Amino acid sequence: MRRTYPLRVRIAHFLKSIDLKGGGVTRAVLDLCSGMADRGHHVVLMSGEDEDVPAPWRVPPGGGPAAAWNFAQPGRPASVRIPVKDLRRELRRQKNYQLGPDFPTHYITGPGQRTAEAIIRGCQVLHLHGPWAAPNHQLAKIARRAGVPYILTSHGMLDDWSMSEHTLRKKVYLTVRSRAMLEGARAVHCTAQGEADQSRVHFPRGRAAVVPLLVDMAPFRTLPGPELARERFPALHLQGLKVLCLSRLHPVKGLERVLNAAAGLKAQGIALQLLFAGPSDPAEYAGVLTERARALGLSENMHLLGMVGGTEKVSLYQAADVYAQPSVHENFGISLVESLAAGTPIITAKGVNIWPELQASGGAVIVEPEPSDEEPELRLALATLHADPTKRTQMGAAGRKWALEVLDQGRIVKEYEAMYANEPRTK
Repeated sequence: MRRTYPLRVRIAHFLKSIDLKGGGVTRAVLDLCSGMADRGHHVVLMSGEDEDVPAPWRVPPGGGPAAAWNFAQPGRPASVRIPVKDLRRELRRQKNYQLGPDFPTHYITGPGQRTAEAIIRGCQVLHLHGPWAAPNHQLAKIARRAGVPYILTSHGMLDDWSMSEHTLRKKVYLTVRSRAMLEGARAVHCTAQGEADQSRVHFPRGRAAVVPLLVDMAPFRTLPGPELARERFPALHLQGLKVLCLSRLHPVKGLERVLNAAAGLKAQGIALQLLFAGPSDPAEYAGVLTERARALGLSENMHLLGMVGGTEKVSLYQAADVYAQPSVHENFGISLVESLAAGTPIITAKGVNIWPELQASGGAVIVEPEPSDEEPELRLALATLHADPTKRTQMGAAGRKWALEVLDQGRIVKEYEAMYANEPRTK
């Protein structure tokens, strides 16, 4: 018998840190919360650090946990800060520290657990994010005690590439803690079939559900045009193919591959302007890129734009000729989807879990994930798109159509509702 939710469902989320500088997980959680609230559901977002929570979401102080569900309304999630500490730093009596990456010594305090329990007992489903966040174990235990089902989104952290990093540490942690949490979930949420296929081995008695990320497509349905970005960024007026990457500046994104390919093309007389927008993570990586560009004779061709957001971001996608992000690993790649939604073709690699879907869109060129000094495959892709503006236009149009139709927010929200209700995925 199919179970259907009433019009308004109470959904509680937890993500340890809401920090947009940390990458796509935060963006994905914020978009999911707002998308489900727009659908008419009541959504409360719990977090240990809430730096980038939208101000209108913040529950006024002093109301207690019950105020969260009273504050959460259709169209507006509520946000509650749950105290999360790091035992290592507490024992050293450190003050005002940031939690940083997931670590086994992170924990929700006693008062935080009581607040979280009151919120969880008021919801119909709890949505946790990431298999390595130690506070998730505390919240999953509370949910089981309260009889509330929970979903856990893996965010690509259980696929083959991720598990090849610190393999022994992760396998031990899975055995000791995470596997029971994963197998006790109503579903382990994966955003691509490729991710689910690789991840299932780590929770053999659990259930995987494949639902794409809920990407906010509203800013892309009526495009602002490239003029705003051209006014803001002088590099867009320089001669050559404008190649954009708008993401964290991180070694995993393949930006050094783009530099290597650009150097080879420059030697052939093909000019490119490389526009890298986003925060440097780690902070010193911007210097690594700058030095690499200098060594390749590309100092005048690489432009670090910093953080770009809002309408300016959409305009920048439009002002680019090509979006290039040949990531070694990417769970979903929100920026890749956004570029297609803006009508700009993309070049990416098979390290991205949704590469088959991107390739099928008609708006993407897919290269192998292994880097090389010469980058012949990536160089050929850039040269081909440089030489054929008509092909770029056709690919951009096909990719935009795919992004706006396949990832339509109304359509994807229904898939989340089915996952929350434990129903089979419907097309």
